[in-house]
Amino acid sequence: MRHCLQVTLKSLVWSNTRFFSLLILASAIACSSGSSPSRTKVRFVNAQPSLGSIEFEAAGIRYTVAPREASPVFELAPGQVPVTARAASGASTTQSVFISEKFERYIVAGLFAGTVHITTIDGRFSVEGSSGAIVAYTNSVADQPRQDVYVVPAGQPIANVQPTLASVGFLGGGSRTFASGSYEIIVTPTGKKTILFQSTPVPLTSGDQLMLLGASRSAFVVTPQPIVLSLEAMRNLEDPRPKVHLLRSVEMPPNEQLQEHFPMVINVDDDLIVSLPGMRAASAVYYHVTPGTRAFSGTSTLLTQPSQLLIESGREYTQRWGQQGLSDRPGPLVLWHAPIPASDYPAPAGMARIHLIVENCCRDNLVEIDGVRLAYAPQPPGNAGLALTHDPASIRVEVFTPDTVLSEGAVAVALAPDHYYVIRFGSPLGIPGQQLYASGQPVTRGIEINED
Repeated sequence: MRHCLQVTLKSLVWSNTRFFSLLILASAIACSSGSSPSRTKVRFVNAQPSLGSIEFEAAGIRYTVAPREASPVFELAPGQVPVTARAASGASTTQSVFISEKFERYIVAGLFAGTVHITTIDGRFSVEGSSGAIVAYTNSVADQPRQDVYVVPAGQPIANVQPTLASVGFLGGGSRTFASGSYEIIVTPTGKKTILFQSTPVPLTSGDQLMLLGASRSAFVVTPQPIVLSLEAMRNLEDPRPKVHLLRSVEMPPNEQLQEHFPMVINVDDDLIVSLPGMRAASAVYYHVTPGTRAFSGTSTLLTQPSQLLIESGREYTQRWGQQGLSDRPGPLVLWHAPIPASDYPAPAGMARIHLIVENCCRDNLVEIDGVRLAYAPQPPGNAGLALTHDPASIRVEVFTPDTVLSEGAVAVALAPDHYYVIRFGSPLGIPGQQLYASGQPVTRGIEINED
């Protein structure tokens, strides 16, 4: 380049302005021709929501990537490149990765067994003799380190189908070729047919390359929701199955407050679906369930027995953490209740929605909201609830024993717009089903408030 610059400067003396301009252009082209090394397009991908944001550093580039997101496209020289990933949680690692000059690459960071791992994924696959569409899948769900992946024609059950990719380990994967058509991508635990993820139909035509990264849905929902990798805008595959919305605990009886910081999980059909650090962490968390009769169970300090529930297509459900048994009974008898159909969910735009539950009442209870009495008629099994829409405001809810002026409990709630609340006045007797009251005896109920 120095020699080219000298020639250009000498030309300044001997040339007129027009010739000098042309000579500079020709000189620049000649100097750059054949001297620029090849570069590979790369994107950094944060595949682990539980890590928070991750700062990637490689070849002088630094970029912070949010969970389930990717960096802009950068260019790196091919070869072995040291890459550092620093998570907001404090975990970090440095690994040497190979950057091919053949195809674009995705540099992916994930967490497994407390250690940050880095891997690379080819942006394109070449299958010898193939003229169809290629689907590639990489598993980055550490809580479910072995998965079976099915790519089946849309609407086809997997009961009698072998996995397309079997027992895919953490940061492992593979690819297969398919004829043009409409397909569903389904992920199950290895060796089982219970579905962790099921996509909407995906159209594939010959020459398509669908690169999927099976990342966890969120920091708390450990089932995969595949990300479609692309040098353009990346996107998520959507799951059309019914949603179950977890309600965050806002208020609970005193003996349950001990549970607030205990880790807890939700299992469906014995498969881990949700893992929470505490009951107050459930805000804006939801998961998907396959229609049919499902067994729901949860674990905190005690293992709860599964609750069977029929999940129907086209419906949404809510699920809350609550108490089982006497409101003042000592001991951590708390559990994830089975989901309830959410016919009153979500709240109308700009309004608050209340699902009021008064447990185990054999006659109409007197319910007052800001002094206005409402009828609460018992329905089997006595806790069907009352759905109300209310303006955003601070309200006071109080329950009275039938035919008396005895208050069974009161609570003040600040209703926010677009929020959904379950206000539960717990069983006064700790026995399932509708129960008679002892005449004239005061009743004290534990009160729970859950919201979304």
